[in-house]
Amino acid sequence: MKTKLYQKHVDLGAKIVDFAGWDMPISYSTLKEEILAVRNSCGVFDVSHMGEFFVEGEDACSFVDYLIPNNFQVENGKAVYSPLLNHKGKIIDDLIAYKLSHKKVLICVNAGNLKKDWEWISKVHKESNFNCELKNSSENYSLLALQGPESEKKLINSLGDFSKMDYYSVLESGEFIIARTGYTGEDGFEIFGPHEEISKLWDKFIEDGVLPCGLGARDTLRVEVCYPLYGHELSEELTPLDCSLKWTMKSKVPYIGKDAIDSYQP
Repeated sequence: MKTKLYQKHVDLGAKIVDFAGWDMPISYSTLKEEILAVRNSCGVFDVSHMGEFFVEGEDACSFVDYLIPNNFQVENGKAVYSPLLNHKGKIIDDLIAYKLSHKKVLICVNAGNLKKDWEWISKVHKESNFNCELKNSSENYSLLALQGPESEKKLINSLGDFSKMDYYSVLESGEFIIARTGYTGEDGFEIFGPHEEISKLWDKFIEDGVLPCGLGARDTLRVEVCYPLYGHELSEELTPLDCSLKWTMKSKVPYIGKDAIDSYQP
C-alpha cells in the first residue's frame, strides 16, 4: 500500500522500504541530517499509514475510559497516551486518544495493528452497553508530524497560529484536526486532514525549508527519549507493568484488563 504522498517521497529521492505492508520512506538524505533537523530546527514525517477511529455519541468518553487503562476523564481538547489491553492485561497496541468533545473522540493506532485493533475495539463495543458509534476513518485521512523546536513557527507560516495549544492537546480547525504531542521528544504537531489538503500542506512545509524525514529518524528519535515501539518494547506477551508503563495504570472506573493487572505477579 502507498500513502497519498508516496510520489512526493519518490520525487524527493527517498529510500522506500516496506513497513507493515506500506511503501514508506526510511530516509531522504542521511539519518544524522534528519535527526539533527528535528533536534535543532524542524522536520516533517508522513505518518499517513496510521489508523484513525472515531467514537461518537453520548457515551463516547465513557466507552474510551472503559477501553483503555489510562484515565480518560479529562477536559475537552486533551490527548491521552495509553496501551490497549486484552482481558489478560496484555498489550494489543499503544495509542493516543484525543477528546475532541464529550461526544467525539479520535483514537490513533499503529499501522501494523490497525486491523487487529479495529476488530478488538468493535468486539468490546458490541459486548458492552455504551451509547456511541464507532467509525474507521483511516482511509479518509492523511497525517503529518511536524517535529522540532521550530515546528510552531513553521506551522504558523503554513497553516495558522496554534501557539496557544498546550502539550498533549488537540483541536479541530476547519478540515484539520491538530494535536501537539511531539512524539519525537521535541515540541511538535500532528496534523490530520483530507488527503488533498495534507498534500498541499506538505508542499508548503518543504517550500519553507522543513526537512523531510523518514522512519529511520523517527525510530532513532523515539529510542533516544525512551519511548516504546510496538513490536519491540511492547507486545501481546507483555503487560504494561513489564514495560515501564505502570504510570498509565490509573485508579479509576473498571477497564478492560483491570482484574488481570490488579492480580498480576511478574
